[in-house]
Amino acid sequence: MSFVKLISQARQVLASRAFLLVFVSLLVISLSIAYVASESRPQERFLSISTLGSNMMAESYYPKGNASINVGDNVNWYLNVYNRMGSVEYVSVRVKLLNSTQTAPDDISHTPSPEKSLFEVRHMLMNNSTWVIPFSWEITQIDKEQDYLVIKSLNANGTDLDDLNVRSLNGEDFRIIIELWRYDTQSGDFAFEWSSGLDKRSAWNQLWFNVKQST
Repeated sequence: MSFVKLISQARQVLASRAFLLVFVSLLVISLSIAYVASESRPQERFLSISTLGSNMMAESYYPKGNASINVGDNVNWYLNVYNRMGSVEYVSVRVKLLNSTQTAPDDISHTPSPEKSLFEVRHMLMNNSTWVIPFSWEITQIDKEQDYLVIKSLNANGTDLDDLNVRSLNGEDFRIIIELWRYDTQSGDFAFEWSSGLDKRSAWNQLWFNVKQST
């Protein structure tokens, strides 16, 4: 076959409708992939809260490295709130004292614990920034009722909190619940949940402890 004939056949192939359709399809796919790759992915909007121990690490939460504490033992934590919502947020941190049977926040329905807050602080938090809250507390009074120990009062960041009456069998399995709330401009009040795309989100954590009765 002559070179001239090969060139003629190649031109016929290039001019055919099938070749043009394949070429255009591949070109469209290549351009689409290039566009998607060049577009920056939207970042997830979220708030988070974490609790660190006295050395600002995820350890040393209780005196003597033991989650069993006495009346008067001073407990020092650091609460860290991080804002990645894309805007300034007005946030509230609420602290609650519960036993093992009282209702904690629900991660599925994004509802807070129904128990009353013992301690609350609020703050305007810039986007992509962290708010560190020193939190110091100690139990100041307990009572014994048969096999139960009852926390009657405690002090949180210098504020005396009385008439708590949170009880637990043998003084075991008390817990501090720390909830993060966000001001909702539509409702004009703080809300425990917020939207992140099509999903709902909430943030909270808890730390367990036991109370020893002094002999």
